[in-house]
Amino acid sequence: MSFSNPSSLEVDIRDIARALSRIPRFTGHSRDPVPYSVAQHSILVSEQTIDSTLALHALLHDAHEAYTGDVVRPFKMEIALRVGIDIVSLISDEIQEQIYKALGIPLPSKAMASEIKEIDMRMLRTEMEQIHPHGDFEKTLPEAYVNFRIVPLHYEMAEKLFLERYRRLYGY
Repeated sequence: MSFSNPSSLEVDIRDIARALSRIPRFTGHSRDPVPYSVAQHSILVSEQTIDSTLALHALLHDAHEAYTGDVVRPFKMEIALRVGIDIVSLISDEIQEQIYKALGIPLPSKAMASEIKEIDMRMLRTEMEQIHPHGDFEKTLPEAYVNFRIVPLHYEMAEKLFLERYRRLYGY
């Protein structure tokens, strides 16, 4: 995908599922020998709501990472600090818009985006406690989810489950 001029013509949900299932969270730093993927993270974020529209948007919240990779927060924040603007998020948002356009899904409302961000931050805290080898987390993160244990999935299973959830939520 072109970063200077992203196009919805380059988007396919199967490519997104495949790529996200092969991209590890935390640049691969994990306690488990099986990498914890962005696809699995997206599924878990999506499963934290019973509203199907919100769940679909939650599933796709990191879809742009199929094209950009998972840029870790400390690095993204350092780039923004040095450049004076959060350029990584700006480019990611442009790609995300093209993904939604290609899939025929309206962008989430500000309220939905805010709710997804809250779920995502709780999941990040949960992942930091359960997956990250050092368990380091920002003190500003909300409380972790306590209702489940994260077991990293093999990439083929993560891809399959991502696509199944997408089809169930979108009716594809």
